[in-house]
Amino acid sequence: MRYFYGVPLLLLFIVNMVCAQDSTLQKVPAKYFSQVTGKSQRMQQQVDKRTDKALQRLQRQEKKCNPNWLFI
Repeated sequence: MRYFYGVPLLLLFIVNMVCAQDSTLQKVPAKYFSQVTGKSQRMQQQVDKRTDKALQRLQRQEKKCNPNWLFI
């Protein structure tokens, strides 16, 4: 019989936690989200740029090792 009361209380606790998380997200200003988005986009651009440079460097090294190799 104890478990019968425990299950609804557990469900209420979980629902309360979910609602509390939603309300904290609503309190965060939109400016913060736009700043985080901008920073993540800049970081992604930096990563892409470094990746391209590294790939170009590796292609040049491969060409030096095997000059007859055709790159497609």
